Formats: sequence, C-alpha cells, structure tokens
Amino acid sequence: MAVPSACGVYLIAGAVATWARGRGLYRALVRARWDFAVARGTPVLVTQADPQTSYPILKRIGFEDVCAIRRLEDPGR
Repeated sequence: MAVPSACGVYLIAGAVATWARGRGLYRALVRARWDFAVARGTPVLVTQADPQTSYPILKRIGFEDVCAIRRLEDPGR
C-alpha cells in the first residue's frame, strides 16, 4: 500500500509469501509504489523496514536511513 500525504508517500504493508520470495516480487511492489509517488510529484518516500527481511532489499535499491523508530508497548495490554 502507498499512503499519500502532503509531504510524501508512506510505503506500508509490502509483504511476499515465503514460497514466493527470492523472485524479485518485493522489489516490484516497491517499484510500483515508487512510480505512484513519482507520478504524484512526491518529493519523499518513507517506510519502516524489518532488519531481517525488507531492510536489506530497500538499502540495495537506494533507500537511506534518516531516523530510527522506537516502538513502545504496554506489557499490561
């Protein structure tokens, strides 16, 4: 999914089934959303990536680290 905003596009929910991995599908999903952002004239793409899965792929195709996100959870919930 690509969620547009006034400042950019947030790429979320890009996932590939385990059996389909290693065939370029994730990169194709990113590319389609990237093209959507470019067509809108969007200056920025943002995503949060899992270090074990999508992060290495995103780094290889040109994404850069710009911040760190810390997720806090309430253990009582």
